[in-house]
Amino acid sequence: MNRLYSILEQSITWKGFALVLSLLALVGGTIGYTVAQIMAVSGQGILDFEFGHSVGRINEVLGAYGGEGKALYHRVQLLDLLNPVIYSWFTAMLLYLLVRGSRWSWFVVLALLPGLFDYAENYFLYQFLVTHPAIDAGQVQIANVLSLVKQGAFGVTVAAFAFACVQKVLARSATED
Repeated sequence: MNRLYSILEQSITWKGFALVLSLLALVGGTIGYTVAQIMAVSGQGILDFEFGHSVGRINEVLGAYGGEGKALYHRVQLLDLLNPVIYSWFTAMLLYLLVRGSRWSWFVVLALLPGLFDYAENYFLYQFLVTHPAIDAGQVQIANVLSLVKQGAFGVTVAAFAFACVQKVLARSATED
């Protein structure tokens, strides 16, 4: 944990925030643009943005893509090698600003969890893309669980932010009295 805190301390600068925000905007913007292209080609969004997965839904979405949509989705999958680490690190930086030096400093680990589960889910989404239409139902079940756990991890991170903000306000109120 100390190594993680040390890296966070080094990255929490104006330049560090500017770099991470720039990367987030660049990668996120490119993903958003590519998703818009996929929607124009197929009328479908991407599986990454859906809550849970089923064989039928995966086949419906990937079947609608056609060759052009699948090529575009490959681009999204490539960008998704960067996206989870960028958004997770940004979230960890913000959360660390709230909790550093407190007994809640371990909360920064919570900010990294959604990205880790996102990577695991992305592995299966890529497998579905390259094996379509022969989608393995067992892999779909695993991807479904990972998708739901990722969403839960986002919720836990939001709760940690809320808790850290309340703790910060209460600590400031106590010192002002």
